[in-house]
Amino acid sequence: MVLTLPQRPAFCSYHNSSLIISTYQLETSSTRAGTLYFLDPALLVKNSIELPAGIFRFECPKPDLCVSALTDGSLAFTNLNDNTSTFTNVSEHMLLDLSLESDHCLTSDNKGNIYLVDVNSGSVEKHANAHSLPYTSDCEIWTCSLGQDFACSGGEDAVVRLWCPRTFSSLGVIKGFEAGVTFTKFVNDKTLLTGSYDHSIRLFDLRNFKTPIKEHKTAGGVWHIEQEHDGEKRWLASCMYGGWELLDSELISIKTDIAAGSNLLYGVTFLPNNQLAYVTFNDYSVSLSSI
Repeated sequence: MVLTLPQRPAFCSYHNSSLIISTYQLETSSTRAGTLYFLDPALLVKNSIELPAGIFRFECPKPDLCVSALTDGSLAFTNLNDNTSTFTNVSEHMLLDLSLESDHCLTSDNKGNIYLVDVNSGSVEKHANAHSLPYTSDCEIWTCSLGQDFACSGGEDAVVRLWCPRTFSSLGVIKGFEAGVTFTKFVNDKTLLTGSYDHSIRLFDLRNFKTPIKEHKTAGGVWHIEQEHDGEKRWLASCMYGGWELLDSELISIKTDIAAGSNLLYGVTFLPNNQLAYVTFNDYSVSLSSI
């Protein structure tokens, strides 16, 4: 089953009985549109909420709240009960990712900056110019993650930088990636999972992160990895032109669908009853598949 949207889908997540799809649509050379679509598991559109800019990624920390990183440099806090949104201006540039922990949000932009935002007040508490590329100060920070003991950022410069979430002081740099880092997630307080353009998923022990403790090669660049909330705690990897891959809790491959990535797969999410949904950017599509 396939649904074609009027805008390009850039991310998806199943939350509170809804499949949420975010879009990123370039309308002119300088303006981008974005919408949150809410679908049932049969891909029927139940609701949609327009936002003032494109949406790279979002998180839903509560049943009635969705927080989105927007291309106009703001965070959108959308109340899912009444469909209203409030906005916190963070950057003059495009926000690319966000990560929520308690009452704080870490977010990153396309010019090498990370920001720590107080969710309650909307104020930017910390800021760091974290990544840069040779010959330019600009660098897309594709991913950031916030934990209790660590924060991290990963970018086009092919490194992950570790930070103290309270002071933003540097706690180290993880190297060895062959291309830009596009995904990070703290599995627990001692372990970091990463995905990158070099077709690799890596697991690092933060007590000794010189080399990964596990590494898995995928069929494409790894844009996102989602973990099953219950049951077997399996992983679903969005592998861009390499489709999607289902892995067990030890990162051993169970099933792949490379053909699903022919139109650039940016998101895949678990659905009930051993189903999954994935979004492909180039053909505006949301598709269903079985695990």
